[in-house]
Amino acid sequence: MGRYSSRTLVCQALVRPLVLNRLGFAADGNKVISVEKDSAHYAFICKVMELLKTDKCFPIRGDVFKFLDSTREKFDFIFADPPYALPNLADIPRIIFEKDLLKEDGIFILEHGKENNFEDNPHFIERRVYGSVNFSIFSKAKD
Repeated sequence: MGRYSSRTLVCQALVRPLVLNRLGFAADGNKVISVEKDSAHYAFICKVMELLKTDKCFPIRGDVFKFLDSTREKFDFIFADPPYALPNLADIPRIIFEKDLLKEDGIFILEHGKENNFEDNPHFIERRVYGSVNFSIFSKAKD
């Protein structure tokens, strides 16, 4: 199952909302698009959405970079949790802002390891560290 056990996935599914809430972001009932490449992780996301009986989440099984390249949608909030060893992890913020994927005053949070530093990005707001987990927070401010 890759880098996660099913227990880890359940833990993440339960803990991530708490972390996002602590960061100051809470779900408000809007549509959620989840892009997942790994088939087991995708199946888990679908199972959780079925258990939650929500019609607000739209899981997509595929490559997130292809999704970012093809989508024409703009988002209020983007949360990315790529594998920390992803070779092009550092490209994600650049792609999101070059493709203009955030709405005005939109927020983008990137989860990453301690070795990444995005403080030179013009959209960077702050970095929060929780043990070995780092969150870099970006915003598209109104022009």
